[in-house]
Amino acid sequence: MAKFANSGGSRYVTNGLQPRQALHLLWAVPVAILICLPASAVAGLSWCGISGCSGGGYGLDTSDAGLAIRACIFAAVVMAIPFALIPWLKPRTVRIVLAVPIGALWGLLVAVVTHGIFPWQIG
Repeated sequence: MAKFANSGGSRYVTNGLQPRQALHLLWAVPVAILICLPASAVAGLSWCGISGCSGGGYGLDTSDAGLAIRACIFAAVVMAIPFALIPWLKPRTVRIVLAVPIGALWGLLVAVVTHGIFPWQIG
């Protein structure tokens, strides 16, 4: 008689949280944050220029807003990569489904910190 299902006698878990692999997130996420710092600086300078978002008497410079948006997207992708690639949770599809909103929220946080509460309203 062929055995098709796991009888429960195995002590190894094949699905769910992998605690030993999850420890890799403790170094990978801070590395991702360090990689995002230059992108955050570029986004901050590109949203409003060197004078700041008030314009500093010279008016607002929004000519590089596209660069700021690309920098925020870059930060979002960099933050999503460790959550998607490190096998801290099985199956892989669940990791990717969780990594996408984590990265998107990180990119939005970078945009809010570098520009203001409504970064999509330029000017």
